Amino acid sequence: MILSQTGPAKYNRAVVLCGDENVVDYARFVFWQVAKNDPDRAYDLVFCTPVEGLDARHPRLPEIRVCEIDTASLQDMPTRPAIPIANHIKVALPEIFRNDYEQIIYLDTDVYLRHGKLTDLFSLADRDRPVAAILDGIQWHEKLYEFARQSWATLGIDNIRYFNAGVQLFNVEAYCSANIKDRVVEYAADNFQHFNFTDQDALNGVLRGNWHPLPLEWNWQASETQFRLIRKFDPHLLHFVGTSKPYITVKTPYTRRYRNTYVRFSEDILEKPFVPINRPENNVLAIRNQSPVQRILKGLDLVNPFSYTGLYRYTEVLRTRKSIEKIRAAIRNRTALWPPEARDRGDPDA
Repeated sequence: MILSQTGPAKYNRAVVLCGDENVVDYARFVFWQVAKNDPDRAYDLVFCTPVEGLDARHPRLPEIRVCEIDTASLQDMPTRPAIPIANHIKVALPEIFRNDYEQIIYLDTDVYLRHGKLTDLFSLADRDRPVAAILDGIQWHEKLYEFARQSWATLGIDNIRYFNAGVQLFNVEAYCSANIKDRVVEYAADNFQHFNFTDQDALNGVLRGNWHPLPLEWNWQASETQFRLIRKFDPHLLHFVGTSKPYITVKTPYTRRYRNTYVRFSEDILEKPFVPINRPENNVLAIRNQSPVQRILKGLDLVNPFSYTGLYRYTEVLRTRKSIEKIRAAIRNRTALWPPEARDRGDPDA
């Protein structure tokens, strides 16, 4: 499936990002952070793309192995403007690099490494499971959102732990032996009309809980509530899920503080002006799904001096904090704690 590459594998492990020309600079940013925090790393940095001639390398960055990928086997995966075929390469990574790597850490291009070494993340894998990942932020709360409940009930995955696909640690041989890539593509083709999160729903639909839970700090999914808990839990990796990303908009207070790091990286490392990614259809979709009351409240948040501070929505933040503490304890102790409904019934771990 590799059509061309800038060089062979040097190690038996890799950190891989995937994307097209719209996100290549954000992939470079992530590689820069990873290398800066882990100077003695013993793993490759790999960028996978379906775009011929797209080169993620830069003379002021660490060595990046760039691979052009044939995506013909992924054509049944659903796409839309904000989720091109490049995003789905992740489900094929173990198959693509089966002869190169034993372990692969996959990262979305919208993650931000606050501190820590990915060498430490490799050590957290369970070699008996094909995937190690982090519980999706939807399940960090006591109650599920209704849209997720309805979708998962239709897909038959409403009573399992459900992971976020933005940070994954692949056990390559276990993944390939179980033929997961082909099963994911087939599942997506049959069920995409019920999906909210495309390849993430497909991966969870196929694995159905057969994945190893990693600490939440390695994929801190940055909703408004979780952002107010960063100081408390000190996560390693932030994940700017949704449309509130510091390189898209300056209006969201809880992501705005990280924008200058992207600007400095572009100007000092890439030696070019910072140009925010332009995908307006994301914002149009987000606004369309909001009620009139939600739009008014969002507008008030921008002028409210207490917005996005510890005093704002204090009760909601406190409930979420307690829920996260229970989940963290369950991950440490390998006990059943997801989803909340299963926890309340005392159901065994799925």
